[in-house]
Amino acid sequence: MTDVRADIIGAINTLLADHPLEVFNDVPQNADYPLIFIGNIELNTQVDNKSTYEVQGYVEVHLYTGDKPWQKSLVEPYQWLNNLKVRLQPYVSFVLPLNDHHMVWWKLDTDTDFNDISVTEKHYVAQVVYQFEIFHNFTYYDRVSNDGGVVENYTDCVLNKIL
Repeated sequence: MTDVRADIIGAINTLLADHPLEVFNDVPQNADYPLIFIGNIELNTQVDNKSTYEVQGYVEVHLYTGDKPWQKSLVEPYQWLNNLKVRLQPYVSFVLPLNDHHMVWWKLDTDTDFNDISVTEKHYVAQVVYQFEIFHNFTYYDRVSNDGGVVENYTDCVLNKIL
């Protein structure tokens, strides 16, 4: 089974493609601020058996106001944050459109609001965390190839005759 993180990052990048702020998975040193950073994707629970693949986890998305002290009102950053949240979950039962996996559910788990990350200057970051579950039914080919042919006797296996 392939790792779901690349598929999740791709879906999030697609949803945020025309957001007013630039979106990064890896922030370059010369990046313009403010920006959105797709942070950790943590896979907490994985059930992998002979017929299904299920995984639950979290995705962190951060909105940074900049590397210079923020001198204006926080109204504009709140608009960016609201825009981000609406794009990532436009309605309650929304799930990310993944290419190779079926997402069962996607929900906002945590919204930290804007926090000052500098003691002396006003650098703000907001973090939203989404929780998800992905479910995938294995095909016959998946079951045989993942098991190394243990599911069925390889000499009698249909795949052996096809391949």
